[in-house]
Amino acid sequence: MSSLAPPGGEGRGEGATYAAAVQMIANGDPAQALVLLDQCLDHRPDFHAARNALGLALLDLGRLEEGEAQLREVVEAEPDNVPALSNLGKALIQQNRPAEAEAVLRRALAFEPDNASTLNNLGMALENQGRIMEAVKVYRQAESGHEATLNLGRLLRSLGRAAEAVAVYDASPVADPEIAENRLFALLYDAKKSKEEVAKAHIEWGVGELNKNPHAEERSVSKHASNPKLGFLSPDLRTHSVAYFVLPVLEACAKLGIPTVCYSDTAVPDAMTARLKRAAGKWRDIAGKPDALVAEMIRADGLSALFDLAGHTAGGRMGVLARKPVPVQAGWIGYPHPSGLPTVDYFITDELCAPPGLDGLYAPEKLLRLPGPFSCYAPPADLPEPGPLPEGSTVFVSFNNMAKMSDAVVTTWAALLRRAPDSTLLLKSWQFADPDVRTETMARFAVHHVDPSRLRLVGNLPSAIQHLSLYGQAHVALDTFPYNGTTTTCEALWMGLPVVSLAGDSHLSRVGVSLLTHAGFPEWIAKTPESYVEIALDLAQDRTRLAGLRGGQMRARLTASALSDAMALVRGLIQRLS
Repeated sequence: MSSLAPPGGEGRGEGATYAAAVQMIANGDPAQALVLLDQCLDHRPDFHAARNALGLALLDLGRLEEGEAQLREVVEAEPDNVPALSNLGKALIQQNRPAEAEAVLRRALAFEPDNASTLNNLGMALENQGRIMEAVKVYRQAESGHEATLNLGRLLRSLGRAAEAVAVYDASPVADPEIAENRLFALLYDAKKSKEEVAKAHIEWGVGELNKNPHAEERSVSKHASNPKLGFLSPDLRTHSVAYFVLPVLEACAKLGIPTVCYSDTAVPDAMTARLKRAAGKWRDIAGKPDALVAEMIRADGLSALFDLAGHTAGGRMGVLARKPVPVQAGWIGYPHPSGLPTVDYFITDELCAPPGLDGLYAPEKLLRLPGPFSCYAPPADLPEPGPLPEGSTVFVSFNNMAKMSDAVVTTWAALLRRAPDSTLLLKSWQFADPDVRTETMARFAVHHVDPSRLRLVGNLPSAIQHLSLYGQAHVALDTFPYNGTTTTCEALWMGLPVVSLAGDSHLSRVGVSLLTHAGFPEWIAKTPESYVEIALDLAQDRTRLAGLRGGQMRARLTASALSDAMALVRGLIQRLS
């Protein structure tokens, strides 16, 4: 969150120039603001508000060290300049120096304890140090600020407190598009919401979004093209769970001679980005480009279908999809629910994730059911070997994000631990780096008479190899519900562990049904929490079978299964779109 001094009576013409620059920064045009701010400072080098704005503009342009230098110059001249101190804290956060940022931001709060911008930035500094519960308290103090509302809701959702997150968004005094989309995303995690309630919220959002969109005349009529040319729109074409499902599709399209174009909203590309780029037919970098320009780029490429891989998650481009630059638009992979936007034609699922009875629930979007699984998984190139089955008492494991750990999940896992009194539960999620989060999680299990000593809570690890190798310490993997895992289930299977999943009544709660069935293990799918516990217990006791799965049987079956057959998936997709 940025802090700028309001335009005042600076005199000699600089005030109007400064005011114009501030407006440009607010409008997302920091490059043009630099020109005006340089003019201000050429005439008056001691114009500290302008230098603060200059520092902020440089931060927005990614010129972090230059921005920090300008802000430090202001702070040295005016040690009590709260906007400059707050922005300096932001600069340090962006350079991954959160402890330094915290010190600077606490200096600012000593002058203005209730400054919403500074409090929000302090919350981010604490969060980046893994002090999640402290960050929640600070965001609550700054909740009236737009960014603090977004951050507070996001953290509450990540802690498995989705209903609280929705309440925070609902209490916001500003009707903000980002808050509205974050609210939809949070609803997916609220186990007490029915699929009908969640669908209705998405549809109501979509109707409102389209009604306020001024570009209705740009939308083309939906029709199917005879010659497929497929586009993929995503902010996550990098080392991210989405990438491991997009890569095999791109590679299969290349083998089948189907042209593809990737629209990458990835600000910091990495080795996975390069791998995806090699697999794609064409690559368009759209990071920082406005929706209207991106829509025009997509329209000019002449696609037959565009697949959105983000939905309402961070970096999603609903503004592009609202302009309907492609005859057929579909949501797929990155968001486990139809978007609600009327200009999106389909949500891609399969016959197991979306059984009969769901049709019409998400209108006007239609469910496009693939004949096989709705996705294929490409494991990391450096996937470690599973290793031998651990000896000793059973270790159950789940690497699903803590956000998916509903109260029903805790109740069921606790029942499992009570039935297997010598067992332990290994949970890994980034939130567990915070001791306070670990304490709170142990308390959730203690209510169900599970001793904290039986829980092992692990935060993020330095590398993917270490992350995957941790599966070597466990025997049976546990899926979350009603929001199932996808990447986590695939990773656990590839590392030789069986996964127990509970079947729900919508796509996001039946992903486990699809993955396990197509992998050839439907017997690991439970219909009730009680049968979930029984399946997990039976698996844990069959050490001979567990050893065989880990010793190579699992990977052999997965390699031969539909989960690895991207060619069949793409052929089925083209057939359904024809």
